[in-house]
Amino acid sequence: MKAHSEITKIEAILVKLREKLDALQEKIDQREETFSNRSEKWQESDAGSEYDEKTTELQDLHWEIEDRIETIEAALEELRDLTD
Repeated sequence: MKAHSEITKIEAILVKLREKLDALQEKIDQREETFSNRSEKWQESDAGSEYDEKTTELQDLHWEIEDRIETIEAALEELRDLTD
């Protein structure tokens, strides 16, 4: 039954990871909105380009984290199957 306890702990961690991932997506959305609300001149400036580049990096990170969470979820499902 120790496996069930460990599965429960992993599920709790995954919930927290998803919450953090959602918070990251909100930050990305805010940055995209801020960028689009700025003038075209600012968007094309060095500061605007750097801001947009950082937003893109955050989005890439979001996708990478999401992929890893999905990998963990798939492995957890396999573990559940083995312990049932």
